[in-house]
Amino acid sequence: FECKFCKKASTYVSITGQAHTDVKQPKKPPERGHYAECPDYPLSCKNKCRSGEIRRADMEQHLGECPLETIQCEHWEEGCNEMVRRKDMGGHMKAFKKQHQEYVRFAYLHKKKDMEDLKVELRSTKDELAATKFELNATKNDVAILRTELTTKTDELATNTDELNAARMSIGHKGTAESPKKAISCHDS
Repeated sequence: FECKFCKKASTYVSITGQAHTDVKQPKKPPERGHYAECPDYPLSCKNKCRSGEIRRADMEQHLGECPLETIQCEHWEEGCNEMVRRKDMGGHMKAFKKQHQEYVRFAYLHKKKDMEDLKVELRSTKDELAATKFELNATKNDVAILRTELTTKTDELATNTDELNAARMSIGHKGTAESPKKAISCHDS
């Protein structure tokens, strides 16, 4: 058996969704079988416009153009909650011109305030970033000073350790103190 719309071949039941005994053609589109999803199956517009039969694959495009399709007002985002048929949109736009201007004005003022708030927030963020950079540089300077002091103290300790070891050796004491440079280098690895 073959689909009479797209010519797909299959069994009668899988194409039509009906048993052989159901000979009458349903008035509404089938809910099962290949006809329920066939892209070439003819459908009527849900708005009952005068377009006649429309291929299932073309229905979405048709509804995007159908003069009887109910759509949102062009100023929906600004606040007009009217739903009108596409063919009546021009009349709606004329009849509600003043209200639409108010919606647009209000939306503009709201967006303008949002922009001003964002500018203030951005300025604050830039100030915080500058302060953080300043603190980071101060911390880097502190770390550099501490490194220098640590190196100086380590050198002093090494000198003192060497002097201590020399003094121990001169009095005949067994063993030597470990050099702090050597101890630090062991811990660094």
